[in-house]
Amino acid sequence: MASGNHPPTRSRWKKSRIFLGICLGTLLLSAVLHRPILRGIGHFLIMQDALQKTPAIFVLSGNSLDRGKEAAKLYQQGWAPRIVCLGGEPHSTLELYGIHDLGFEMTKRVLLEEGVPNSAIDSLPEGTSTFEEFVAIERYCKQHRLQQITVVSSLFHTRRIDEFFRLRLHLQGIEMVLRGADESMFEEDAWWKAEPGLLFVNSEYIKLLYYWTRY
Repeated sequence: MASGNHPPTRSRWKKSRIFLGICLGTLLLSAVLHRPILRGIGHFLIMQDALQKTPAIFVLSGNSLDRGKEAAKLYQQGWAPRIVCLGGEPHSTLELYGIHDLGFEMTKRVLLEEGVPNSAIDSLPEGTSTFEEFVAIERYCKQHRLQQITVVSSLFHTRRIDEFFRLRLHLQGIEMVLRGADESMFEEDAWWKAEPGLLFVNSEYIKLLYYWTRY
C-alpha cells in the first residue's frame, strides 16, 4: 500500500529555495541599507539657507546651549549685529535645582559666556511653542521694521520652521535666513544610536504631522 508521506517534489524544493533566497536577500539588503535609510529620515528634517547678513538673529528656545552657541558664532562672524532670545517657558529639570530661568534667560547666559556683549542681546520672554514664537517674531519685526532676519534652531527642527514660518513671514514682507545648530547630545548622521536622537526625531515627525494638519 502506498504511503501518504510523499517526499517533496523538485518543484517544491525549488520554490522553497527561492522563498528562502528572497528572505535572506531581504535581510541582507536591510542590513546594508538601514543606515542610509535612517540617515535619510533624519536629513529630511533639515532645511538650511545660505548665510546672508541680516539685522537680527532670532534664537528659538528649546536647546539654549547649542542654539545659543550657533547664534554667538554667527554674530562673531559678522552676519548680524543683534541677537534676540525667545522663550517664555521654565525648564522643569533645572527647577529641581532651584534654577527658575525661562528659556530666553538661559539662551542669554550662553551668549554672554560665548562673548556676545549684553548691548547686542535683546529678549522676548514669550513663546512655549513654535507657533507662539512665530507670533512673537512677527510682532517684533513689525515693531522694528525688519525685512530680513536670521532664525536659529536645532537642525532637526528646521524643516518645521521652514514650512510654518517662511511663507507667513514672506506675506508680511519679511525674508528669513534659516540656520540649524548641531546637537551636542547626538550626531545627526547617526541619530538612531543615541536615546536623545531617537526621542528628538520621533517627536519632530509627530509635531510635523500636527502642524501639517493643524495649520
